[in-house]
Amino acid sequence: MVGSVPEGKRTATFDVSFSGTSVAGSLGVNGRSFELLVLNGTTYVKVDAAFLHAENAPASVCAKVCGKYVQLGSGVADQITGFLSMQALMNSVFSAKNMSSAAGSRCVFAPTMRHGQSVLECRQGSYTLDVAAHGKPYIVYFSGPHGEYIAFSDWNAVTPPTAPPASQVVSVSSLG
Repeated sequence: MVGSVPEGKRTATFDVSFSGTSVAGSLGVNGRSFELLVLNGTTYVKVDAAFLHAENAPASVCAKVCGKYVQLGSGVADQITGFLSMQALMNSVFSAKNMSSAAGSRCVFAPTMRHGQSVLECRQGSYTLDVAAHGKPYIVYFSGPHGEYIAFSDWNAVTPPTAPPASQVVSVSSLG
């Protein structure tokens, strides 16, 4: 799943894969991004010097964490990943507020192409919803009035992520 969501003056981006409750990919804000891995309830982030600099972190922090997976405590992890479950995203994207006008209008799906794939598209006002035209009608694309969009691909074909090597893991509590 790839997407972009404006939040005030900031734009949040994501490029993630889901496998059950595991998530792997990247999250970003205003062009700065970091890697994310959620596996068996444990959350890791991997940042680089540019990200830390943009977040005004002291240069000494990079010596400890750059190029490593930082294992987060549950409170910090929840702040970063609270919205990153398929259920939470579906609830947000397809909320009554976002889709009520499309549903109430009895939108008719019309055939078109999205990134080379045949889809059936429903346009209602400034909202667009595309589903696969062949096979199961998986969601392929959603966009809204403020530039937000989510593109879905590889349904039921994602390779489950694996844990990072222990030599590459740093615990937040050890950074104190």
